This record gives sequence, structure tokens and C-alpha cells, in this order.
Amino acid sequence: MIHIPIYISRVPIVRGVVRLLITAYSRVFKGRYSIERRMDLLLLLDRENAIDWHLLLSGEWERPQLTKLLELAKQRLPYSKNGAVFLDIGAHWGLYALKARQSGLFEQIVAFEPDPQNYAQLQANLFLNAAESRIRALQLAATDRDRSFSLFQMNPYNRGHTRVIDAADGSAGAVRGCTVDSLVDLSDTLVVTKVDVESHELETIAGMANLLAKNSFVIQIEIWDTPQIEKERRLKYLSDLFAERGATLVHSIEHDYFFASALPRA
Repeated sequence: MIHIPIYISRVPIVRGVVRLLITAYSRVFKGRYSIERRMDLLLLLDRENAIDWHLLLSGEWERPQLTKLLELAKQRLPYSKNGAVFLDIGAHWGLYALKARQSGLFEQIVAFEPDPQNYAQLQANLFLNAAESRIRALQLAATDRDRSFSLFQMNPYNRGHTRVIDAADGSAGAVRGCTVDSLVDLSDTLVVTKVDVESHELETIAGMANLLAKNSFVIQIEIWDTPQIEKERRLKYLSDLFAERGATLVHSIEHDYFFASALPRA
């Protein structure tokens, strides 16, 4: 199925009409799932998931964020003694991990995704892109200690908004949580990380303390919450924490904030 071309998407009225036509066509002639080529990847997409539907219609998802993250990695890779690894924490169905693999920058890629549906779709997309042996996929939540969670799906049509919760009455069964430090042990390496964990970012970063202490790093972290003051509190806490490791906030795109270790002086 074709997506809406950029020159059409820039005209709101035309974009709306084309979107309605594509939606109608999809409902009549396509099932819930289809395999589509988007962003130079072959992907199993689910029309009942908001992120997938956006990608189907527009042809892209978070391209500016991906471009900036890989750009920051490329700038720092020449100064890394032991190369680079990529951690996709809150991987959903694997877009960041797959684009990281496609970049050729990383010796190792690890994807964390606790949600069973997202994890199944992640496995399918690894298979479709012949990446099963190149990306280590873990059905785990990255957190601050070994423990179990339930999952709470805030919106049934957007699995990207699924949260881990401590209560036993989540909308899905228990999932295991552990620290990144317990699974990834590196030193003198560039650690490039995307964190999208729906307000669990402070616990996730706490579980990476050793990794961040022993390596240079680039982190793209989604920080959003309500009220606004809570988002500001989290951003300040993380900015202060990363500053202790020699990293600063270098860029932001919407709710995504990019922290990076300083480049060596010439």
C-alpha cells in the first residue's frame, strides 16, 4: 500500500481527502495486518495500532529523532576505544533497533520490550529484515532492580503507550523487569541508547548506572508527564545526573531529549 507523498501531505485539505481514501481502501481490501516497505525496511504492521497506522499513511515515524541520534553517534564513534553498542529500551516493534543495524555503526544491538504483542511483532520484523542474529531481543522491562510488573495499556489503539505498573491488576499478565547493568557489561565503549518507557525513565536510568559510569554515551530519552511541573522535574533530575557523567543536553525534538558525552577537544 502506498503512503501519502510529501508534496501532497503538505496541503492539509488534499492530505485529508487522500487519507480518507486510503483508509477506505484499506478497510475494504486489506486485513488488519500487512507487510509493507517503509523507511527502507520490510515491516509487519498492524492497522489497529496508532504508530503503525501513522507509518502506513505518512511513510515515516520519528525520522528526525533517528537522524539526530545516529548523527550524534557518528560524531563520537571515532573517539571510542571499543566501538559502539546500541540499546533500544522500549523497542515497541523495533524501528530504532532495525535502523541502528542498518546504519552499520554498532557491534552489538540489544532491544528491550516487555509487552507480549509488541515483542511478537518485534520478532516478526527482525525475521523480515534478516536481523535475528544481529539484534538481541529481550522480553524484559529495563528498571532499577529485579522485579515483576503488570502492564497497563492506556489506549487499546496505541500499544506505544503501554506502561509497566507495580499493581497486580494490570491489563496484561506479569512481565519480568531487570537492570540493564545486569545484562550489558562494557567499558571504554560508546553506548547509544533510545529510552521510551512511558514515565519509567528514572528507574531505567538508575539500572544503567554502572554502564554510564564506564563508557561514553548518547541517550535519546522521551520525557513527558502531567502535570507539566512533573516533566520539568524529571528533565532537571536527569540533566543533573548526566552532568555528573560529563554529558549535557545537546538537542530536543518534541518530548525527546538528547544527552551526549562531550567530544574531546581538538
